[in-house]
Amino acid sequence: MSALSRVSVIITHYHSLRELADCLQSLKALPGSEELEVIVADSEAEPQADAMVLAAFPQASYLPHRRNVGYARLVNGGLALSTAPYVLVLNADIRLEPGVLEAMATHLEDNPDVGLVAPRLVGGDGGHQYSAFAYYRPWTIANRRTPLGKTPQGRWDLERFEMHREVDAAIQSGLPMEADWVMGACMFARRTAIGQVGPLDEEYFMYFEDVDWCLRFWQTGWKVHYLPNASCTHGWGRGSKKGGAAAVFTNRLARQHITSAIKFFRKHGIYTRRPLGELHAEFRAGVAA
Repeated sequence: MSALSRVSVIITHYHSLRELADCLQSLKALPGSEELEVIVADSEAEPQADAMVLAAFPQASYLPHRRNVGYARLVNGGLALSTAPYVLVLNADIRLEPGVLEAMATHLEDNPDVGLVAPRLVGGDGGHQYSAFAYYRPWTIANRRTPLGKTPQGRWDLERFEMHREVDAAIQSGLPMEADWVMGACMFARRTAIGQVGPLDEEYFMYFEDVDWCLRFWQTGWKVHYLPNASCTHGWGRGSKKGGAAAVFTNRLARQHITSAIKFFRKHGIYTRRPLGELHAEFRAGVAA
């Protein structure tokens, strides 16, 4: 029995048939892929998607929705159908590299206190994509979208949030690292942990579902790890970033991001795994430098 027989793959899709085809082909190219349990959850399903999925994986389950139901509902539909001990959640714009599933499964097997792990993401040009983060603060949204991010306070907050130094060190060493949360484009989770944490919160239509889920893993006693020695290719569009400070007026995705942020802070407040006094001391030292 290969490691892949212990993995359920949930692919979320929305109007990106070419990317879905590439994702399925990368999955099919993995040795032992015929043992995978594959589930494709589709928003505003297009007629040709069903045939595409079943041509690549005759054993796959296809979950079509007539309307756009949002990321969390797609994932949760897949979770309800899946049965394997490990669950890989993928966006359709992910292409898997050989060995990545085995690496993540081995990491969970070797670290029984880790509930969720994510690989390094690289773009189609081979460039690194930062995908492991510290928790948002309410002002982090403004620092990312306005000139406030160029102030000493803004620069410190963005460096804290984006964890560039920590991630770069992990990549250089090849060692896994803890992250408050990881990008939902590719997440590999332990089913027993999901059973305790629960499904994704469908109150978020888009954005912050991954932040919320990872936070609940930590709250339930499960660690979240970033695995730099396993990688996937990601066609990340970053649609909510377009439009700069004016995006709240001109970009629907940016408005959705802000709406989800408000829901997150109403639910969790300003959450940290470190004492606030320690964060304040680090902030003062960083601004002074």
